[in-house]
Parts: sequence; C-alpha cells; structure tokens
Amino acid sequence: MSKHTVISSLVFIMALLLVGILFAPTQSVQAGGCDFRATGAVGSGGTANIDVPNVGNNRIVVEIAGSGEARYRVRIGGSSRSGTLNEDGDSRRVSRSFPDSEGTVGVRVESRQGNLTYAIATTNCDDVDGSGNGSGGGGLPSNFDGRASSYGTFGAAYVDDTGIYVYRIGADSQGYLAASATAQQLANVAECPTENVPIAVSEDGRFGIYRLTSCEYQVNIGPDDEGKVEVLVFSSLSVGEDEIRRGEFFLP
Repeated sequence: MSKHTVISSLVFIMALLLVGILFAPTQSVQAGGCDFRATGAVGSGGTANIDVPNVGNNRIVVEIAGSGEARYRVRIGGSSRSGTLNEDGDSRRVSRSFPDSEGTVGVRVESRQGNLTYAIATTNCDDVDGSGNGSGGGGLPSNFDGRASSYGTFGAAYVDDTGIYVYRIGADSQGYLAASATAQQLANVAECPTENVPIAVSEDGRFGIYRLTSCEYQVNIGPDDEGKVEVLVFSSLSVGEDEIRRGEFFLP
C-alpha cells in the first residue's frame, strides 16, 4: 500500500469519526427517582435511549422540539407515540403514568427526519399538580407535568394508555384524585353509545369522565368558584396533545 493510499484512508476514517461526533446523540442526566432530569439532542435518523428510574406513583414526561420540519417517535416503556413537528420551535409532549414501582423504565427518542432536542422529567411522586420540585428543570417549564388540561389552579387531567385521571387541586397546591377510569374500565363501555354515558364523576359533580355518542371521550373540570368549566374532548387514550379539543364555558 502506498504512502498516499495510507494517508487517504486515514483522512477517510477521520471524516467518518467526525461525522459520528457531529451526529451522535448527546444527553445530560441529573439525579434519580422523583427528581430525574435528562436533556439531549438527536440527529436526523438517530435515536437516544435513556433508562429512567421509577419509584412508583409518578409520571414520566418527555418533551421534544424540532429544528424545522421533523418526524419523531417517542417510546415510554411499552407505549409509543409518533408525529410530526412542522416548524422551528414546534414541540410535543408525551407522558405516561406508573402507579407501581418498576425499577427503571426505558425511554427511546427516535428521529425519523430532522434534528430533535428532548427533555425528560419525572413528576414529584406526591405532587401531581407539578407545583413542587418534582416537575420542571432539564429544559421543561417549571410547572410542566404532562397534563392534558390547562395549568389552572382548580383541577388537572391526565390521559395516557393506562387510563384517564382527573385531580382536584387543593388550597395546599396538591392534587387529589377526584375521578378516574382505567383503560380496562373504559373498554367495558360501549365505544359509540346511543346516549352520552358518565363513566366516573366526583361526588360533587365537578369532575367527570364521559363517553360521547360521537365515540369520543369528554372530561369536565369545574365549575370552579367563578363558575368556569373546562372541557376536553379526544378520541382515544393515545391521542396527541395537539389532537385534544379544549374549551371552557361559565355557568350562571
């Protein structure tokens, strides 16, 4: 082999290594348990795998953002979600609750097209409304915990493949379960009933989960002390955040 060939081969190998460095997934991980945080970036066609410690009764939340148009797939444990980011700064949130301790949960962030950044957090195990140390950090907003509802002070709703969970937020800023339905309980209700069916409603009637004649689910939060009712309507437990129809109205 000539000297020129050796030099050319070395240059080619160095170029491959440089490309690997530029496009390899990067990540930063902090703490564990209820205070787990991880951030990172994935190049087009790349993946990142993160083991998230699960101490039970917590929620794992993943937020991804793209640089320009990007296609993604996020897997949390055995549940996955795919979608498209349409422009710079566009983001999506995927979450899943884990009521029982499972040791660690595998999270996989995959770019099918375009560059992605991601932030992963576990909510505080005893702070479901996200106001305490268990949410935020690692690139997530300080009150972000993956809820499907707005970040109001009266109630919070969560939707994932394990079910629908609606909480009342108390004066102490803590969340208290008001109405819930597991995936199995929801499966026992007719998919397209002939009339709207209440599945789970709190004793005071302020928090409710319903199956509609349109074959969709509806969650009501309220009326609060000002008479406002927040309404969420969605088609399935695997619905994306941008696919939930939200509205509100005031009772006299």
